[in-house]
Amino acid sequence: MQEQQTIEDYLYFINYRNNLTQFIIHNCTYERNKKRHNRINFNERELLGLLKELNRINLYINLNKDKNEKHRITERTI
Repeated sequence: MQEQQTIEDYLYFINYRNNLTQFIIHNCTYERNKKRHNRINFNERELLGLLKELNRINLYINLNKDKNEKHRITERTI
């Protein structure tokens, strides 16, 4: 049960990382003075906060990657 929750958390954070990356790229591709179709204008502090969060997510994923790899290997052999 605990392992299943860990795997679900791991998959959630991978999905969250991908969505956050797409969100940052989508909203930071144009300069402020150009046409921005429903894009959010980040200042430097907000963008830095998002990048820090992205870094923390990557650290969590990398720390738990080995645990989930071991679980997948044992799951395949059963």
